[in-house]
Amino acid sequence: MQTSKKIVPHSVSFLNEDNSVTRSTPVQSFTNGTAVMEMPTIPIGRGSRLNAASPAAEASPNTTPSSFFLPVISGGGSPKRVGFQEKGHGAETTNSLNTRRKAEAARQKLQEFVKPMILSPGEENVAELRSAPCAWLLSIALACSYVSGESITIEDILRQNRLGLHYVSFPSVTLAELFDVTNEFLTDHPKLREMRVHCEVATFDSETVEELGEVMGTGERLPIMTLSQFRKDLSNCDPHSICVLNFDPYLIEQHEIRMRLNYMELNETDYPMETIVPRWPAKNQGTFGLILNFSPALHTVTVGTPILLENGRIVIQEHTVPVQVLYKALCVKDNYCNRSRGFVRVFISDQPVEKVPSIFPLNVLDGSLTGGLLTTALDTSISPHILGLSIMHHLVTNVLLDDTEQRRQNATNFCDVMLRGIPVTLVCQQLGLGIATIVGGSNKASVPSAFSWYRVLLKKLKIEDAIALGIVLVERRGGAEDGPVNISDDTFMRHIELAVESGSVMLMGFDVNVALNVKVDNRPEPCHFAIVIGMDQERGIVRLADVNVKKYRKTWHLPVTRLYSAVIGYGYIVAAKSRKTIEKLNATGFEQSILSEARYALPPTQRLLRFEYPKKNYVVTILADAFARLGFKADVESVVNFSGFHLSFMLSEHLPLENAATVARNYSHTHAEDGVSVATRHMDKGATGSTLQGLLQQIRFALQFPESRCLIVNFQTSIIHANKAVWNGSNGGSYAIVLHFDESSSLVTLSDSNHESFYRTWVCPLDVLFDAVSAVDSIALRARGTLMLTTTSQRDMYLDCYGYDMRHSIVHHPFKPSVWPAFHCLALVASEMSRGDSTTGQSVQFSAEDFLYSLSSFSVHNVLRNELESEHIAALANTAFERLEIPLEANAVDVTISGSFIKACCDETVNGKPVTMTLLGYDTRPIHRVAGFSVAAINRVRGTEKEGFVQLVEGNGCTFGSVWERPAQELQFAVTAMVRIRRR
Repeated sequence: MQTSKKIVPHSVSFLNEDNSVTRSTPVQSFTNGTAVMEMPTIPIGRGSRLNAASPAAEASPNTTPSSFFLPVISGGGSPKRVGFQEKGHGAETTNSLNTRRKAEAARQKLQEFVKPMILSPGEENVAELRSAPCAWLLSIALACSYVSGESITIEDILRQNRLGLHYVSFPSVTLAELFDVTNEFLTDHPKLREMRVHCEVATFDSETVEELGEVMGTGERLPIMTLSQFRKDLSNCDPHSICVLNFDPYLIEQHEIRMRLNYMELNETDYPMETIVPRWPAKNQGTFGLILNFSPALHTVTVGTPILLENGRIVIQEHTVPVQVLYKALCVKDNYCNRSRGFVRVFISDQPVEKVPSIFPLNVLDGSLTGGLLTTALDTSISPHILGLSIMHHLVTNVLLDDTEQRRQNATNFCDVMLRGIPVTLVCQQLGLGIATIVGGSNKASVPSAFSWYRVLLKKLKIEDAIALGIVLVERRGGAEDGPVNISDDTFMRHIELAVESGSVMLMGFDVNVALNVKVDNRPEPCHFAIVIGMDQERGIVRLADVNVKKYRKTWHLPVTRLYSAVIGYGYIVAAKSRKTIEKLNATGFEQSILSEARYALPPTQRLLRFEYPKKNYVVTILADAFARLGFKADVESVVNFSGFHLSFMLSEHLPLENAATVARNYSHTHAEDGVSVATRHMDKGATGSTLQGLLQQIRFALQFPESRCLIVNFQTSIIHANKAVWNGSNGGSYAIVLHFDESSSLVTLSDSNHESFYRTWVCPLDVLFDAVSAVDSIALRARGTLMLTTTSQRDMYLDCYGYDMRHSIVHHPFKPSVWPAFHCLALVASEMSRGDSTTGQSVQFSAEDFLYSLSSFSVHNVLRNELESEHIAALANTAFERLEIPLEANAVDVTISGSFIKACCDETVNGKPVTMTLLGYDTRPIHRVAGFSVAAINRVRGTEKEGFVQLVEGNGCTFGSVWERPAQELQFAVTAMVRIRRR
């Protein structure tokens, strides 16, 4: 029998379960039933065929890019359409020769830069650092390093931009986020700013509203609308720039598979057989890479995708494909934000970037100064006018209100948690908005509705007298598509000038297609919102702060004439300190008209009449359904509002199992009087009960008393969808409630969060369900599992506790894995021990980023791979305490001095309150049956050495649960570090 070999990473990496090869080829059957293709080891692509026939090509090393280096976009100043210039024949010959020489020199420079990182054919099965699949972040660092000549690392970008630590666990971001991160880093980095390193973004949108002009806006170039334009841009570019691509890897991989199949058919006996398992499904998050080479003769492009290995080394995996294949991969829309992909070009230019100054500090605008929810974490599914109201109120609170009123508003506490940052949760709670409204989108009526709703919000918060509010509706007579406009362009410009000069908050609704001059929204009323933050009267440029930064960038510039055309049919709301400012708008008539129409007002508060399923699949839908089945009044809105988390984090169908359990426990505690207990069980390999029989026992246990027990399963949807005999053709999310089990046929009846009742209930064989439940969650990085909700009280969970809660510190994303749990715990300690020391009456909150970025240096590789001893944790803590000026000190705990482990776990108390906090570093395998290291804070100690229990607040709640308890004897053997922190 022929021996199968793995494909070398140089050509293609296939890691996943879906086999998309359909051509008739030899198939090898494995014991698990999965069929995989057997392929020969051969070169790929048209260029590979020609090189194979060329002796010169055979002699050349195949680990370096070939042909001409691709510089991608022209110019370093204002963006212009690229084209060939008409010159005399002699001048053209000289320029062409110089261009080729420069391109060749640049190609050699790039070859030398990437050569140490290119994966060679002999490097198989590279050990990728699983917790940091951040090709986008690596691409930015490599691009900046290549262009500037400086050594730029991902740690530099994290620190300079003060990104949340969870960003390194993001396999993908949107193109707008890619540009914002790159642009902020280049703007704030002293050396790169001095070297005049800039960046610009290009999309592959193919339909415009009007004929394209010469300028799109600061940092944005004209969209690439055709393949010929893309090819021309590849051939006529600045040779000293480099591009970070955001593309669909599925199309690239499918092309490589087809080429292998073609070669196999032509040379069936010449090559050994190889096993290929496609890595990328048709629907994916996309990936990132650098353009390393372009061959005009062969019409091929080489793209390099960077990978961070477990040993800390960065390698680049090459893919050489035809230009048209890459073009198609760039045109595929991002499923998350429904916009085309593209690239960010990094280059050097002596021409300054002309930006309009912002009237508001950008760190106030994006929520980073106040801590908590940032604009970068706002979910794209939330309606733009609701996002706009939230950001507008954030600016009103932190800019327009006086200090006394500002402190009163910021001190608002909800569910014992201060939800800081962009107040989208506060706005939705106070206005009583349902999920259908929150994610229902915006239209022309959203502008007057937002004005009416904001008046209600100001009254509920008792600040209606402190803020003057006005609205202007820009309309054509009779609502016609053409004709005179009630607000002239001069008046429109004066209103913007008034808002800018008075420092007022202007929330503007407009047609986003007209504003961008690109059709990005196919709705009849493509309404979008942004805050006006600046204007250059001489150039006629307005700067806007977008409400949806994942989709349209944080800020963007556009001509006031285009903005005026976009705002016709919509309007703008102005919030000012003085009523005189509003009077200058002459907007009384608009206000009276809006307030007289019921369609713009909030509906009356409705009692819960029935359980309703939102159109989108949310985990909170399943949780609300479970509570309702157990006899509690619950709907999706109440679970969202009483969970203690920002609403934006809840609008997801991909919450890891432990996070879903935390949401359920919080809801039981705050809304159900602790009437429901929640237990999780992961199907980790080798863990107790993680077998088919163990799952069956849970199902039988839950169905024995369905009125008091409810079993929720968390499964991998792709496994269900791949089984055509099981999948009903509709997607209801990755969570479902077990309704029934047929003992004779071993079929499980499930109910998911599908809003269509016809598809909501479905049956699944027990063994298929077990495979789906046992699959690894790509976010939590451990197996999925089950949630068991019972009507047993969970009140004991909160008795005799210190009351520590990770939500009391600043966690930028509570449902993402913690990169360094030790620093999350240190942030919790500093926040909890500072709660009673504040002289202003407000709690002081710290984040893990405060501690990590206070260090002189750090390494993501070491952060993710190394275990910490007591002395190391104490040293890190004391260094950070000193630099952050926190009056705390940490010391390693010697268990032998305390006499026993459980005594060592007990904190010192004064008048029944703890005056110290203790952190435990532990091996996760004995506790959670998953290899790794984590840190937790002791929240309660009960009993004696033999029968005692220790409850801990986990530093990595996404993976191991926010709070858990173990017997002291079991915990003792897993603990590798113990540190006690006290006030100085």
